[in-house]
Amino acid sequence: GCYLDEELTTFTNARGENIGSVEAKLDSLASHAFHVTIKTDAGAPLDYTDKLAVYWCAVEWLNDKYSYLT
Repeated sequence: GCYLDEELTTFTNARGENIGSVEAKLDSLASHAFHVTIKTDAGAPLDYTDKLAVYWCAVEWLNDKYSYLT
């Protein structure tokens, strides 16, 4: 498994080694459009399920951060 830091910017493996980064950004206040970019370090592939879990954590973080928009 992988673990996300509290700022939702870096994720690590079980040994605490950085294996990738996440960028979650609101693109438009009007339309509530956002994007999530997940980058993995070379030699540290994530399977689809792990990427999906990271994505949903990013979406929840965006929802919490911009909850005043809803």
